[in-house]
Amino acid sequence: MIKFEGSYDPGSIDCVFAYDPNDAGQQALIDAHNGGGYNFKYTLTNGEAIYFRAYVPKCAIGTGGDGDDHVMTLNVILARDKGIAVMAPAPEAP
Repeated sequence: MIKFEGSYDPGSIDCVFAYDPNDAGQQALIDAHNGGGYNFKYTLTNGEAIYFRAYVPKCAIGTGGDGDDHVMTLNVILARDKGIAVMAPAPEAP
């Protein structure tokens, strides 16, 4: 992905996960690394969902911080290429 000076830059999101090689979502991030843009959904604790499109320019396995060298982490940067859309949670069924 190339960004030019003066072009619109919606920013990026840095994510750190406890690495789990059996997690399908983490494997999808690894597969998406340096690939095309992908659609993402982030659900907030209040049930609202944020949708955005992003590239994955960084996806690296590392070790935990603060003296905890036994925890493997997956360090990911999501570089957004469009704005975000916020959706209210769906109403509960009666």
